[in-house]
Amino acid sequence: MTGIKEMVINLSSGRVLVKDLIKADSFLRRLKGLIPYKGLEHGEGLLLTPCRSVHTCFMCFAIDVLYLDENMTVIAAFSDVGPWRFLPGRKGTRQVLELPAGTLVATGTEKGHRLQFGRN
Repeated sequence: MTGIKEMVINLSSGRVLVKDLIKADSFLRRLKGLIPYKGLEHGEGLLLTPCRSVHTCFMCFAIDVLYLDENMTVIAAFSDVGPWRFLPGRKGTRQVLELPAGTLVATGTEKGHRLQFGRN
């Protein structure tokens, strides 16, 4: 990516979760998701919007996953989700943020925390 990068900040902890956000906001981009990637680097993240649930089929690496409501509040958090897993939907989910495995533990991000977009 070039130019201004969008980031994601955890307002509840003050920690930056994502420094380089990739948005999947079309059907085709959501369909491909992270399948073409070999992994996510520290500071990268994929926002699937709109989205209510995810799977890790055809992926070759683990990820952390956050289900977010319309206010960017975390309504479910999943750590270290390996390949070929299905995560059930949660009522109120509007978008899903996929992160490198270990991000949730490293940043202390959990259910109930509020996130915000920013620019760096």
